[in-house]
Amino acid sequence: MAVLTADIDHYVNAFNSGNVPYFASTFNDPATQTEYQSVLVQVPGSLAPGAKSLVNINLLGASSTKLKGAKVVSPHATSSALAAAHQHLSAAPRQLSADGKPVLVKVHRSFASSDLSRDVTYFENVLQGHKEYADDSVYGGKMITSDTVFFRYVHTTTPTQGPVSIAAWEEYQVNLHEGCFDSANNQGFDRLADNHFGHALGNVALDAYIKGQKASGYPYRFYGQPGGGSRAFFYMYAPNGWGCQVIGSCTDSSLCPSIQDGGYGFCTQGIKGHCSVDGASHVAI
Repeated sequence: MAVLTADIDHYVNAFNSGNVPYFASTFNDPATQTEYQSVLVQVPGSLAPGAKSLVNINLLGASSTKLKGAKVVSPHATSSALAAAHQHLSAAPRQLSADGKPVLVKVHRSFASSDLSRDVTYFENVLQGHKEYADDSVYGGKMITSDTVFFRYVHTTTPTQGPVSIAAWEEYQVNLHEGCFDSANNQGFDRLADNHFGHALGNVALDAYIKGQKASGYPYRFYGQPGGGSRAFFYMYAPNGWGCQVIGSCTDSSLCPSIQDGGYGFCTQGIKGHCSVDGASHVAI
């Protein structure tokens, strides 16, 4: 997740004082030739001390007195995304949090891709997104025109330095979902591999997303709005293993199941051994 801040040095100081490792680099915005400073940080996990997560945060800033990062040729964000983020930042109601942290503005959500064509097809046909920019290795777009956050897919032919390739990791996540979701019966949940982002659609109907997901052949799941109601939480899983939670209602009621309650039991659903069957909604201890 890339974010823009007016004071990247504040966070560099915090990382240095906390012994948090990061990768620093610089790049030029092709449109303005502004040099940006970049800090890439891996977010800690929560399962065990020292555990890492899948999520990386890329902090971007237009100036720094602390960083001496290496110059990279490929920009970490596009000119249009940076311009939108600067506009959002300048319109923010405050520049600092209550405890003095500089405001962060979201720029894009980026995915490493083993198959750019596959991911672009899913983004446009299932997530109903549209292209904002693209070249041979990078594609960026928005799910809805009014969105301020871009989605970005990046492909490289360079072999991974890690123990698992991007393609193998994507396949691993997809196989986990396939084993845990029973979409036809709206059951199952892959709790420990539920890596997803969310998008409240406002007045946009769920119909096209549901039809697109069904046509893709990948798993999905409905949950109701907490406390009841006609709005649904539709979880849809992509060929790269990541999920998307879209929130809205169905114009065609036949597409959404009848849902009376919302949420799910973290203690009873998505557990190894029976993740394809929902457990009891309440557990007596």
